[in-house]
Amino acid sequence: MDVARDAVWLSNQSVATLVEGLAALASARGDHRRAAELLGAARTLHGYHDQASFDVHRTETAATAALGETEYTAAYEKGRRITREAALALTPDP
Repeated sequence: MDVARDAVWLSNQSVATLVEGLAALASARGDHRRAAELLGAARTLHGYHDQASFDVHRTETAATAALGETEYTAAYEKGRRITREAALALTPDP
């Protein structure tokens, strides 16, 4: 994300793909609420929900199973309110 912040040519699609990667990392670490928020943010940046991505599908499935449909949806919708600038400021949690 540090490199992406300085790359003014980076498209929203590319930023969304990076955010999807952060979502997969959060899920792998067991932070399913953050994963759901990041998937929502990626959808806003993409303009669609990338069902074709294996990582998105796997992350969504794990987060929904861990949180339940209601909590997953609430976290996902919270992530939908992100701006491009806020997405570029994201960092993976240690």
